[in-house]
Amino acid sequence: MRQAKRASPMANEKKEKIKRMLFSIENKKTEENKKTENETKDKTDERQAVACENTAFWTKVLAIFTFGLAFVGIVTVGILYLQFWEIQKDQRTDKRAWTFVSGHTVSINEKREASFTTSIKNIGKTPALEVKGYVYFTTQNIDDINDSDPIQESKLIGTLVPGEEVIFGTDFIKKEIVSSVKSGQKAYIIGTIWYKDVFHIQHWIQFGTRIEPDLKSFTKLDGGKHQKIDYN
Repeated sequence: MRQAKRASPMANEKKEKIKRMLFSIENKKTEENKKTENETKDKTDERQAVACENTAFWTKVLAIFTFGLAFVGIVTVGILYLQFWEIQKDQRTDKRAWTFVSGHTVSINEKREASFTTSIKNIGKTPALEVKGYVYFTTQNIDDINDSDPIQESKLIGTLVPGEEVIFGTDFIKKEIVSSVKSGQKAYIIGTIWYKDVFHIQHWIQFGTRIEPDLKSFTKLDGGKHQKIDYN
């Protein structure tokens, strides 16, 4: 029977070298693969981070844009409302009643007592409703005349249609006072008119007039005293 040949030490050493080389190559490939995987993962992570940053940025941009649109929308609605309100107000002002004092007169009775009357007229385009008047004669110092009159003591006049004029006046003044006015005593007709327009808005106008000694001439008080009017 033949005996197997033993490999020579040199052959064994060569085999070991080849094994080590192969092992080294395998390790190198493994390390390169791991490095490639890590690099790929890093790049993927980097891309994801960039994508997240971009998403966050555009989300903020979208939020700002949406807020801007909402703000512009609110401002636009506000402007449209104000314009609509101004148009409504202008139309109401144009169509409302406007009541003014159109003049004063004096009436003397057989006892030589005098009553001073005030004429009021609606120069507006619609009726003046619930018209009330308060008027009085006074010889008190002009600085002591009240700036406002008591509406609760006013007299109901009624409704004034456009162009209509009515007269209401003071009680008769005693002849002694009438004589003193003729002699130069300062005397005044003071009053207020209240009324509502067809939109049910309350309006008012004051008047203050000095009676001249001839009892036929009337002069508005200086400095706008008791001459106020509303513009609602």
